[in-house]
Order: sequence, then C-alpha cells, then structure tokens
Amino acid sequence: GGDPGIGKSTLVLQLLASLAKRHQRAIYVSGEEGVEQVRMRGLRLGLSEAPVELAAETSLRDILATLEAGPAPAILAIDSVQTLWSDLIEAAPGTVSQVRAAALDLIRYAKRRGVCLILVGHVT
Repeated sequence: GGDPGIGKSTLVLQLLASLAKRHQRAIYVSGEEGVEQVRMRGLRLGLSEAPVELAAETSLRDILATLEAGPAPAILAIDSVQTLWSDLIEAAPGTVSQVRAAALDLIRYAKRRGVCLILVGHVT
C-alpha cells in the first residue's frame, strides 16, 4: 500500500511483465483503470512484448469465476483491493468489510491454486 500516485501500479505492472517474459502466466486486474489505459502505460514503460493478461473488473464474484475457469496464473495482481465489491456484503466498495471479504476470498483462491497474489492498496 501507499499514497495515491506514488507508483504502486507501475511497479506491479513491471514485475508482472518481467515474469510474463519468462513464460509465467501473469494477470493484472484493474478496478480503477480500463484495459486500454493499462495497456498504454505498459507501452510507455516499454513492456509491449510482455504477455501480461489484463482485465478491468470490480466484481469479486466475476473475477473469481473467470480465474477458476482457466489455468491458474503464476502471479495475480489486483489493483486496487479497495475498488472490489462482493454482492454477499451489504456495504459500499472500499469499506473495511468489503476490503476484508475481497482479500479473504482472493487469499483462499491463491492458496488453493498455488498462485502468488499481490493486492495493491491505497493509504488515505
């Protein structure tokens, strides 16, 4: 975690690109930017050759369903965990209960499938 604009997303994208270039399946899920915005950042960083899989989604249920349907990635980054929401929790995205639920479900998935999980968070 860290302050907004400090470079968390850029650092995570560079890490995933490095692993993807080494034939490790890497997935970056953005809850704040569209896929095209993330792709453009990757191009600016010189990461166009890295096969990082990109998604823009905030529904925890949809993210997990998509992940479960395919082969497990080596590494999964969620940017940021505050944007996710679970339809099982009656609270707004970014609240403690929503962040806790999202983190717990993603950690369960990662442990079960042997996935390295990065949860990006903002300090506000």
